[in-house]
Amino acid sequence: MESVVLSLGGSILISQKNPEAFLGDLCALLEKVSSEVNLYVVVGGGWIARYYITQGRAKGLSEHELDLLGIGATRMNSRLLTAVLGSKLSNQHIPESVEAMVQLSGGGSDRDSDGSSGVRSNKIPIKVMGGTEPGHTTDAVSAMLLESVGGTRLINATSVNGVYNRDPNIHSDAVHLPELTHERMVQIAQGGGSGAGPHIVFDPTGAKILQRLQIPLYVVKGWDLTALENALLGKDFDGSIVID
Repeated sequence: MESVVLSLGGSILISQKNPEAFLGDLCALLEKVSSEVNLYVVVGGGWIARYYITQGRAKGLSEHELDLLGIGATRMNSRLLTAVLGSKLSNQHIPESVEAMVQLSGGGSDRDSDGSSGVRSNKIPIKVMGGTEPGHTTDAVSAMLLESVGGTRLINATSVNGVYNRDPNIHSDAVHLPELTHERMVQIAQGGGSGAGPHIVFDPTGAKILQRLQIPLYVVKGWDLTALENALLGKDFDGSIVID
């Protein structure tokens, strides 16, 4: 069974439109998918994290302190997801590092010495975590986790339906890119914001890790559960794929 990592935007998890219904549908989807792939989920802080970061920045908190606020929000969101999934489907303690997640989920990489994906049984169908330490977004954590467990692809569930040449929320003439190289993804990611709580399609550190690993990144609109399911299962989906 191949290992797949989902970087789940916090604002997708905590949808401000009918959140209860969406959360239930999302958990049902994750349960369904976990029967076919070894599933890891890294949850972001979303609008909750950005609220605290905005308030903290206005009061003069350091970027380190703001990062800690954001990490706290990711762990709170993660705990909500695991609570709804329940102990039969997910871990009820949120790991605070990639190493702790690997140990919790059975230890070691699923990747064989020749680079191919190995087979490893796992007692927990859906492994969930949030942020780890200041300076790393959950996108970067997802890429680090992917490398540690020998994953075959990373899915980024975000608020837009893929990668654009520039922010479509700001630029009406932004062009959707259904397929692009890792090099181009790194360029786009580096053109985004910096500091705590950046609002970018994908973290540049995570993009560089995937470029080094030469492992695909699928970017999908997280509220589109059909597209999300197809991306998680490696099928054709509505969004963008980063691949060389």
